[in-house]
Amino acid sequence: MKFVFTFLSFCFICFVAAAQTPIPIDEAKIKAVGDIVTVEGIVTNGPELGAIRYMQDGSAGIAVFDYDFADAVKPGDLVQVTGALDLYNELMEIKKSGATMQYKIISSNNPLPAPKEVTTAIGFTEDYEGELVRFSNIKFTDVGNFKTASTNYKIFDGSLTYEVRVVDATNIVNTPIPTEYINLVGIMSQFKTTYQLLPRSLSDFEYLGNPPVISSSLTQSNITTTSFDVSFTTLFDGNTTIKYGKTKSLEMGALNDGNYTTNHITNLSGLSPATVYYVQAISESASGDESKSAIMPMMTASLSSGDIKVYFNSPVNNSVSNGPTAIYVKNAIADTLANYFSRAKYTIDMSLYTFDNATGILDALKAAANKGIKCRFVADSDIDKAIYNLFPGSKITRDSEVQGIMHNKFVIIDAESPDPNDPIVWTGSTNFSDDQLNKDPNNVIIIQDQSLARAFTMEFDEMFGEKFGSDKLDNTPKEFVVGGKRVEAYFSPGDDIRTNFKKSVAQANYELFFAIMQLTRTDMANAIEDRIYDKVFLAGILDDTSTPENQACFDILAPKMKENLKVDGKSYIFHHKYFIADPNYWDSDPTVWTGSYNWTNSAQVRNDENVVVVHDKNVANIYYQEFVQRFNDLGGILATDDINKNWQLMAWPNPVSNELTIAIFGKNPEKINLQFTDSSGKVLLQKNWTIGTAPSTFKINTANYAAGLYLLTINGQTQKIIIQK
Repeated sequence: MKFVFTFLSFCFICFVAAAQTPIPIDEAKIKAVGDIVTVEGIVTNGPELGAIRYMQDGSAGIAVFDYDFADAVKPGDLVQVTGALDLYNELMEIKKSGATMQYKIISSNNPLPAPKEVTTAIGFTEDYEGELVRFSNIKFTDVGNFKTASTNYKIFDGSLTYEVRVVDATNIVNTPIPTEYINLVGIMSQFKTTYQLLPRSLSDFEYLGNPPVISSSLTQSNITTTSFDVSFTTLFDGNTTIKYGKTKSLEMGALNDGNYTTNHITNLSGLSPATVYYVQAISESASGDESKSAIMPMMTASLSSGDIKVYFNSPVNNSVSNGPTAIYVKNAIADTLANYFSRAKYTIDMSLYTFDNATGILDALKAAANKGIKCRFVADSDIDKAIYNLFPGSKITRDSEVQGIMHNKFVIIDAESPDPNDPIVWTGSTNFSDDQLNKDPNNVIIIQDQSLARAFTMEFDEMFGEKFGSDKLDNTPKEFVVGGKRVEAYFSPGDDIRTNFKKSVAQANYELFFAIMQLTRTDMANAIEDRIYDKVFLAGILDDTSTPENQACFDILAPKMKENLKVDGKSYIFHHKYFIADPNYWDSDPTVWTGSYNWTNSAQVRNDENVVVVHDKNVANIYYQEFVQRFNDLGGILATDDINKNWQLMAWPNPVSNELTIAIFGKNPEKINLQFTDSSGKVLLQKNWTIGTAPSTFKINTANYAAGLYLLTINGQTQKIIIQK
């Protein structure tokens, strides 16, 4: 037995010694899956490509997948790796197999291997998988910005197209897609049968000559009925040219500014109201090299009233109103819609996910059609065919072979009426079934604006032309001024709605309230969580946490939000899809974000969805009144006692643990005396100040107070505060 043990030990030592003798990577890659190999090479990427690391020697490159290895190494490290060969979606990689993954860093700060100059026909093959390569004189076929989600794009070499994958952790995301020919560097990778280039950063984009390089998307601002500003930035100095027109031919000419700068702004004037203009920026450097932006659509303001109405199908809490009162329309949303149908003069376009006639909506639509109103309908492929067949006018369903669903919820009425006070956009979270209209908590927002109606019609026409999902383009205006208010509109998946979501969430300076049916994207949950670190107050409601994806997002938010995160969990569907930023801080751009878009991957990359973003204190407060009622119904104590007819107090969170925020606003300026006492009447804090019509805020540190009942007294009137530990 001793002899056998010694012999086996000797064999094992020989095996390990053999396995740890490095071989060239190209030899390792032709061995069988599962074989143990040892290779040496230079690491060529960092965390910008996720957990995978690529390494390269003089013969070839290979992927290494191991979290400990990824955390330990950085680009330029010379490493030795011993592990098992694996084929993951046809990508050859080294990974841990039991305890067989070993690595060591031999040296650091080595120069990276020079990218191999290859043609696309040669480079997009197995021979260069895992290696740094450079392709010269290629051009992206996509326009606009690189999306914030990991996405594949096509490049063109003059004859064929190839795949480039931009990973969401790179600094490439949300930057303009180059419109000119460039040289492109990256690591050649593979996913199933597709070879794809992985650029690591913006430095892998090599521009020909010395162009200014446009580094931001075109921004529209100062929108009026006859003018707007267009601005953009460049990495290097260049002059400014803006070409524009009512078509993509940019037939109206160009405005030029010969000054060299990196911050460019041009005013377009003499325009027509409620009109789409196509705009392209060009910047030329002193050397004569130029950069061009994509051609982008922009809209002037309309002559419409800009009236905005909001309705809810569940009770609201008007006690927290600081102006207009929110309207609860009990079992009458359908009647409201029918009234709009009856007032239509020319056209009704509808894009809806579910629909029935239990509430008489279809009858109202037929009545409109019988009066000569032109009706069109875009539906999902799964719509009830009996209902679909009864729909008057022209209609189309989404191709069932296209991934995702047609999940929009909007109606456009009289978009092209000669009277600018006729066009209507009806949207929000509700479908048009009986349960959705009368049982499941939902919101409706109705906007009277011709510019917005025309933009929604552009999206509708694209779907009516049988383009859905990823076949749609980013081709609608985004920015509007509606009755003096800033409004944004986005459509998925052509627009990168997730980027707007994160941007809008990040702009909440004081408070953020959200009500959402489905939250399954952890990056969106993280964007919400990030506001906590900036001392923003959060309160939210989820429909449920029944799936692993929902639960993962709940687990991100719950430890920080605690009692301020509620799960509805009722028999009905909590169907809202909105958030409200800073509704009680009027100098902080109060904003509402609502529409059909759940905060999910399907909504982002596959489904047809719509979102409107309204920057207005009154609309924000109206949604806040609804949120407070939903939150309180679930046992939350968010708001507010209406303890004086001339002013209003808000104190949150309640119960509180560490910090209580107090906001007071009134109809007129008034002197306020505030006392914070324990249940015995001992005064713990006292403050005097004068409030105005805008909210005045004050914070109380409660971290060192014992759990129990406390009293907040203002001008002799009292609200109970509960401190929990």
